[in-house]
Amino acid sequence: MALCVLGASRSASAGAVSLTFDFNSLGSGATNTAIKTYMQGVLGGYGTVVSVSAGATTDKTYNGDGHVTGPGSTSVTSLTLGTSDGSTQHLTTYDTFLKNISTYSGFSLVFSGLAIDSVSFDYEIFPDGTCAALNSTNCGGAAVGGIYPNQPDLTFSTNLGTVFHYYSKTPGTGGTASPYTESPCTDGSTLTTGSQCVGTTEAAPQLIGTASLLTTNVVGASTFNFIDWPATIGIDNFTINFHTPPVGTSAVPEPASMLLLGTGLVAIARRRKRNRA
Repeated sequence: MALCVLGASRSASAGAVSLTFDFNSLGSGATNTAIKTYMQGVLGGYGTVVSVSAGATTDKTYNGDGHVTGPGSTSVTSLTLGTSDGSTQHLTTYDTFLKNISTYSGFSLVFSGLAIDSVSFDYEIFPDGTCAALNSTNCGGAAVGGIYPNQPDLTFSTNLGTVFHYYSKTPGTGGTASPYTESPCTDGSTLTTGSQCVGTTEAAPQLIGTASLLTTNVVGASTFNFIDWPATIGIDNFTINFHTPPVGTSAVPEPASMLLLGTGLVAIARRRKRNRA
């Protein structure tokens, strides 16, 4: 007689969890320590935010060396790191996003105690004064493979490997690397110091988009790296999807399973005793 032992582990009965870090309770210029404290508050008892690297800070109004990016209209979309104040020509009221300090090439977020399944976030590759236009004169020299030396980019990787690497584009050109490149004013012009729209179309390469439900080199990862140089990158609404408890947690049989197991062992012992007799 075959014995079927039924059991259930805590990980099997536990559900999936999704948490979003929107950073909105932080003002501009938060330290990595303040960011870590905020993130741990959101994470609660599910796991631990081990570290937020020194290169991380928060901002609301970064203007990309005078080449401000933003939505192509005053309508707020999920792809915009900051939100418009509702006026026709200004983008002055923003929510908070996470970015790298200008002297750092990026920042990292490290977690422990989580079984990560996927992540999502909004991102922006901000324009930079070292690459005012995609040509050799304005972007650091001759292009190699279509990429200029100072062309802003974003590499997202984990401790398991690279997830994606995007380059900025001239606003309005689009491209397969990401969905959107937009100029900041409703008339398609640039935004300068003082939040005034002027009649010159923005030429500084930039990129704005959403990375949704990423899994490649993400499942089971614990370290998340957002790297860019020479320009600044920002992320917002960083969402982690995970299950509990983490992979590797010992399964704990339910009482009914233990009873079935005990009954089965008794039956085996009795059968062996009869066979000996």
